[in-house]
Amino acid sequence: MSRRSARDARGQSVVNYTAVTEQRLLNPEPHNWLMYEAPTVDGAYSPLEQITPANVKKLVPVWSF
Repeated sequence: MSRRSARDARGQSVVNYTAVTEQRLLNPEPHNWLMYEAPTVDGAYSPLEQITPANVKKLVPVWSF
């Protein structure tokens, strides 16, 4: 996978991200959501633990379409 540098929606530098390619969409890493819903049987359920009820208010948009 190639690593790149880019800017987020606020113009801040985002370094060392992995580009989303067709190959990654067809075979995503289990810890990444590359589409609207997670590639799991439950669809919108995530086993990830970084976002919690205690810190969700701190989230800010970094990309939109």
